[in-house]
Amino acid sequence: MALALVPHVATAAGSVHVWVGVADVRPAPALAWTLDGAPIAPRALRPLTQVPAGAAPSRVVYTGAFEVTGLTPRKAHKVGITAGNEHIERWITPPPAVVPDDPNDQFNLLLLSCFHQHEDKGGKAGDVLSAIGVRPDITVFAGDQVYLDLPTLANFKDDDDWLRNKFQNDYLVNWFGDAVARPDPTTVPPGYPTVLNLAPALFMPDDHEYWNNYPFAATVIENSWSPAGRARWAAAANAMYQAFQENPASPMGVARVVEFAPLSILMLDTRSQRSIDSRDHDADLLSAAGRAALEQWTTRLIEHAQDPVPLFGMLVTGQSYFSPAASAAKGAIEDYEYANYKPDYAFMVEQVERLTAAGLPILLATGDVHWGRVLSAMDPVRPSALVFEVISSPTAMVESVGVDQIKQVLGTLKGLFGRPDPFPRHGDPSPAPSRFGRQGQYMPHVGVRTGSDKPTAMRGDQAFMLRFTRAGTGLNVDITCYPMSGEPTFDAAEQWSTTLELRPPK
Repeated sequence: MALALVPHVATAAGSVHVWVGVADVRPAPALAWTLDGAPIAPRALRPLTQVPAGAAPSRVVYTGAFEVTGLTPRKAHKVGITAGNEHIERWITPPPAVVPDDPNDQFNLLLLSCFHQHEDKGGKAGDVLSAIGVRPDITVFAGDQVYLDLPTLANFKDDDDWLRNKFQNDYLVNWFGDAVARPDPTTVPPGYPTVLNLAPALFMPDDHEYWNNYPFAATVIENSWSPAGRARWAAAANAMYQAFQENPASPMGVARVVEFAPLSILMLDTRSQRSIDSRDHDADLLSAAGRAALEQWTTRLIEHAQDPVPLFGMLVTGQSYFSPAASAAKGAIEDYEYANYKPDYAFMVEQVERLTAAGLPILLATGDVHWGRVLSAMDPVRPSALVFEVISSPTAMVESVGVDQIKQVLGTLKGLFGRPDPFPRHGDPSPAPSRFGRQGQYMPHVGVRTGSDKPTAMRGDQAFMLRFTRAGTGLNVDITCYPMSGEPTFDAAEQWSTTLELRPPK
């Protein structure tokens, strides 16, 4: 039997939602819980339920979600779970209810995306993030926590049972890690389980929770070439997301607002609800419910704009607002951007414009693109109400068959005549677009690093920590980019920071 635990952000202060997975046992075992050594009976948000992994799965797995209450924010609590002969203990620290009032204290948010376990078999990401010295209060996973469409050249059977079993195994590798028995029940397996246990998490899906370019056909995924094949794959992928990533507080496809006043975070799923056959109509990207959630959140921020301390919005999405529309060829081969969904994209941009028209800044956050960047966009009419965007991608770079091998050879040759490139496979960050907005009224630019003239952009495996600090009636956001090559000397030299200012309307 194997046992795993992942903390999730709860809906109430002093609480956490705990995802539990139990593998290689039948039937579902009873769970015995302890909190700091004392027995507890947490409320079941979703009782242990067998993962629907097909008629004859290679492993039987049960997952569930539970609410642990009565915790002290920012105090580490030891949560223990026993199932049969298996016992694990994890230190879980609930986040604060608000951004701390003390200007010397910070609310720490770790932003991650795009993790391919095959490229991090040694657990580099977990090792680096465990050693940075800054503990996140929450971790935001902005998509591509798994790559269900890999290996690229594998033969994916167009069979529901086969797909479900394969996808379950992909999740097991990331969520459970290795199968090595550990005498210390507090030891988290190396690799992605370490990342998942850094802090209570917020999750959202992007295309690789399905396949590259979901919901449209992909060049190398033969299953996606027919409507029936796409439907089978999507149903299997949805079942696995619901079993492993979904928090019952925000069912798949439902936007979720989480607030740590004066910070209001909207997790907006822009992938799972896309129309399967159109990009030209309202709700093809977001769904009607997604549009309503975005509009309502925007309206609420505006209604509080004149409060003594207004709410400041952080909008987390699966792709970048600033990416131009993909060409027909690129969209069909790689992925379509928001701008390819003209009605919904115009609506999304309109909500940004409503905020800045009210004098409010907004912080956009995403991953997806396999490079990092911090930019700001200003409307000269309202120069203090800036649009900021932070991109953190990837945590572990996915392999591109053929192309990566060539880049790896070139990187090796380069190292013979100078400093080796720890990231030969990674592409350079894209420049900021010249204009943004429905009328092109915003002027975007990439910033510069603190104490340097280098741009706030990063190539390579990386993680971004956003530290929110009170600044009068506003917030400062100190952002640090942590390279994750696994080479301490390189990572320390290439680490950089910048600061964003979120200020109330003038």
